[in-house]
Amino acid sequence: MIKLKIGDRVKFLNDIGGGIISGFQHNGMAKVLVDGFELPYPVKELISDADDESEKNIENKKEEVLENIEEQHEEEIPLIEKYKIAPHEAEVNQHKEINLEEKVKLKIGDRIKFLNGVGGGTITTFQQNGMAKVMVEEGFELPYPMNELIRDIDNESKAIAEMIESSVDTENKNEEVLEPLEEEYEEEIPLIEKYKVAPREAEVDMHIWRLTDNYPRMTNGEMLNLQLGFFKHCLESAIENNFTKVIFIHGVGNGRLKQEIRTILDEYVYIEYNNASMEKYGVGATKVLIRHNK
Repeated sequence: MIKLKIGDRVKFLNDIGGGIISGFQHNGMAKVLVDGFELPYPVKELISDADDESEKNIENKKEEVLENIEEQHEEEIPLIEKYKIAPHEAEVNQHKEINLEEKVKLKIGDRIKFLNGVGGGTITTFQQNGMAKVMVEEGFELPYPMNELIRDIDNESKAIAEMIESSVDTENKNEEVLEPLEEEYEEEIPLIEKYKVAPREAEVDMHIWRLTDNYPRMTNGEMLNLQLGFFKHCLESAIENNFTKVIFIHGVGNGRLKQEIRTILDEYVYIEYNNASMEKYGVGATKVLIRHNK
């Protein structure tokens, strides 16, 4: 098969249409520009859209891809074999190995990383049922089970070292290290400012691959909750910072995200919304107008 590269026009093996490759990701995924939006697709399901390719060639390539997939499955080692400790015996540890230093009791303000996912953040509060709220790098809070969080010792040590090195007055070094994290957040740029396109106006792309690289491992429910949490934070940030217009690009999909967004917007008496420009966004965006003389 022809090796694909950025800029190639491609067709989808198992779907209608195609687009242009705009980038490659890990786990054999590629980003394809389709109707102005980037969508993730497995590289194995893409073929070059050369003008001189016949339908017969396409079918041959499809068969070749399916054969390769079948061969890979046949050659894969059974999952349980990875945990084999003796003939017909295995030992499975549900969690990764954790350093003893990382097992210390977590508290608000701790930098953490996720045991069963990519990335991390800072603990902002604790909830019942063994849950904690984590401020992730994208700038909003997400709930996580406590047993899936561990202290990010490396990042904490690095942050403390940088704070000490930048201190001029050695007598105040300890105070600078122990400054509340709330002051750090107060100095950050408001979330909505990151999406500003004009004075008091913003455009927010809510496609899941814009929010996290971890989406291939997430369920539909988890992706929806992340998108709705991000939407609420952006909306509140827009209200607090006197923005008057925000375009939320939610895509088409099955319409669930759009429906949930509009249900939330209905709770605000000083907010109006309707479909954004069809010419620019198609049917995949909602225009939100905020009145501040509430």
